[in-house]
Amino acid sequence: MAKTRVLATTPSFNMTPMIDVTFQLIIFFILAGQMASAELAQLVLHKPVGSMAQKPEDMPINRVIVNISSAATSETDKSNVAQQAKELQIGTIKLSPHQRDLIVAELKKHRELWRAKAPPAQKDEFFIEIRADYRVAYSEVEPVMLAAAEAEIPKMNITALLRLPGDAE
Repeated sequence: MAKTRVLATTPSFNMTPMIDVTFQLIIFFILAGQMASAELAQLVLHKPVGSMAQKPEDMPINRVIVNISSAATSETDKSNVAQQAKELQIGTIKLSPHQRDLIVAELKKHRELWRAKAPPAQKDEFFIEIRADYRVAYSEVEPVMLAAAEAEIPKMNITALLRLPGDAE
């Protein structure tokens, strides 16, 4: 007896149930969206006549920022000169790093301005933020920290600008 050849049939997949479920999901989300929007409260918001925000000049600033820049001549300068502080900037005032009395006086002035404007519960919330170039040595930053202590500012943040991953060494 001769063997009969079975012709290969192409596999098929019945897509009808999946299409039915998809249509049901679409209908469900449309109805759920309509029901959710129908339940939202209809509010009438009045437009403000003027700004309700506090004006920047009325807002007390509870910190003083001291920037310490390096004496480096370029971004890649690694000499001992680069470790020295070229100048301090307290707010908009530029000072020499060796003028300790002026630094203390300026910090006290900022602290007193804060205490004059601050609410009574926040009078002790004043702090100093020291921002220094990563090349500046600690010995150049320490006098500013001591000046802050002398000006009776116990809270401080110290930030150093670090090299970015793509910067040259």
